Amino acid sequence: MTLALCLVTSTASAAALRHELGLGADYSNQRHTAYTSDTLESDTSDIETEAKGFWRLTLDNPESGTGPGGSNTLTFSTRSLADALYLSLDRDLLSRLILETDLDAEARWNHDLFPALADTFWRRDQLSGSASAGLRWNLAEQFDLNAADRVEAQYDLKPDSFNFNYVVNRIEAGASLEIGMLGSLDAAWYWSRRWAIAVDSQDYDDHSARLGFDNYFGENWQVHLANDLARRTYQAAERSYWDENLNLQLGFDFGSVFGLSVEEDARWTLHDSSTTVYSNQFENRLRPGFEWRPLTELTFRFGLQWEKLQTLPAPKPEDYRDRSVMLGFDLLKPDRFWLSLEDRLGQRTFESPDSGFQSDYRYNELYFMLNWTIFSAGSNSLTVDGMASISPEWHSDRTDNFYLTTYTLELKYGF
Repeated sequence: MTLALCLVTSTASAAALRHELGLGADYSNQRHTAYTSDTLESDTSDIETEAKGFWRLTLDNPESGTGPGGSNTLTFSTRSLADALYLSLDRDLLSRLILETDLDAEARWNHDLFPALADTFWRRDQLSGSASAGLRWNLAEQFDLNAADRVEAQYDLKPDSFNFNYVVNRIEAGASLEIGMLGSLDAAWYWSRRWAIAVDSQDYDDHSARLGFDNYFGENWQVHLANDLARRTYQAAERSYWDENLNLQLGFDFGSVFGLSVEEDARWTLHDSSTTVYSNQFENRLRPGFEWRPLTELTFRFGLQWEKLQTLPAPKPEDYRDRSVMLGFDLLKPDRFWLSLEDRLGQRTFESPDSGFQSDYRYNELYFMLNWTIFSAGSNSLTVDGMASISPEWHSDRTDNFYLTTYTLELKYGF
């Protein structure tokens, strides 16, 4: 795949080829309580670790908005060898008419060179890829039309009923209209068809439509409104459904220092034939928030969240209500340093639990993200990327307690 990127580079004299070498490591640990006898219990841990090195070639075309671009990433880890290729090519066909194409492919082969680190069952050799071609027509300075077709495929060397091979075709058509200087209206229609090889029950047809609106009112108000309606059909009527999702976001800035926001997200899922497994549901999430920006590069966040899941038309044991509070901050120095920390503390309560599968619990979700450019001189740079997630759950039935930790760290040198 790297050869394909080099061949594209040779045909694009204005394109710049950038190399990036990196080392990284991933670690995750899921710990839960399991009974070992009638009277004793013990903690069970599922630990996954992976160390890796990678070489990435990136092709940029800075002199023109159209032309070739892409990247190729070759990764060797303690579990697998993988190569991921992405290529894109945009061309001006006529005045205001642009052809947009891309290719995205990945191959992954697992190995057993480090048996002491083979600590996970999720090891599958796979080939996957997608290719698309589309047209974008700028009818006017404020009005665009677009249409595209994308084909996706996945091939698993050892498929089963859960990890099956498939081909998906996706067609979309849409339009966007700029309203004034800071507003936009967009509409789109999507059709998808999946053919699951040897597993006909996983075939589906999917039609969906989207309507969105974004605008600033005056100097302080911002509004975002989106509505998505989808219809998916399987062979089995109980799996076929309608899905309606309405999202509203409002924001108000008190100058450049303080900001208020509220988001309301509602979703209805209605199956053709409701069953115990495939039941009609209503989900609702309300998020008011507050931001304080004492410095241009520093933002503190505070928010509340109320969430509910309700089975229709009658309640079920899995119905719940969730309440949480969030604190966080972002420290951003463009092209140099970004640090983000968020901590969410909440409680989930089930409406009418009838078994051990539903037990009320408290949780604490802590997220940390870091991007630090240690030095940058011309095309040379040294960067550190880090991520940490810590998510414990404390249940009313303590044998359901759960603790998940995930850490990722990468050191990258680009030239």
